[in-house]
Amino acid sequence: MVLAVAAVLAGGAAWLMTRPAGGRVADQPAGAQGPELATYASDSACAGVQVATPVARVPAACAAAWTKLGVTLVPGQDLVRDAPRPPQVRSVAGASVPEVTALIVAFWRTEAFKAFAIKTKQPGIVDGLGANRFFRDNSLEVQGVVAGADVPAPDCHEYPAALGVARATPTLARFLKKTGTVLLIKATYSAPCAATATAKDGSKVPMYSWTSPLSVLYEGEIAARRDPLGSVLQLTGLAECTQQVALDTCAQ
Repeated sequence: MVLAVAAVLAGGAAWLMTRPAGGRVADQPAGAQGPELATYASDSACAGVQVATPVARVPAACAAAWTKLGVTLVPGQDLVRDAPRPPQVRSVAGASVPEVTALIVAFWRTEAFKAFAIKTKQPGIVDGLGANRFFRDNSLEVQGVVAGADVPAPDCHEYPAALGVARATPTLARFLKKTGTVLLIKATYSAPCAATATAKDGSKVPMYSWTSPLSVLYEGEIAARRDPLGSVLQLTGLAECTQQVALDTCAQ
């Protein structure tokens, strides 16, 4: 499945696109302070891990946190540092800049950790990125890794080319079994994009393919910041923008 930000760099400014009451979209700075777009926060036990490192060679507290997820190769600060930069974000009116920034940074970190899980065949990582087996039940990539396949993780699939924050319509909120105001990530992935996995027996298994941009809505909650994953967006629901129930929300 596809999973699906302003360029919020550690110590840098975030730029969001907001839609004021008049309907015009305008650029708006989120300010210099805010959540860090980094693999690990500066106070994390894993903050000093700069590149992917065997768990036996990282600080004890860091190793203990990752071992709970079955990880043997720990991601380094270079994971997020060297990942594609987030695109400018379009946000609906009424969503505060700090709220949108936190949501986008958490989502981008989720994407990076998920890509690392696929590339290094460590599916335990995704259990911290989604509630109730979200990735194991919804992601063909993760299912392939669990089955022992070699699964590619191209950027066109892991990192969206356009991002927005939308408010779920009442119809979509009911579909997601949510009440009140529900903010969603709208991620649009570039095209063409396709990938084929290699199963343990050497056979080729098509994973996904699209020839025009693909937009998906994601719903989730920002996890409390704790090692090893920090403040990721734990995904709980999704809908493709081609689904009838999502059309009005995607049109925002």
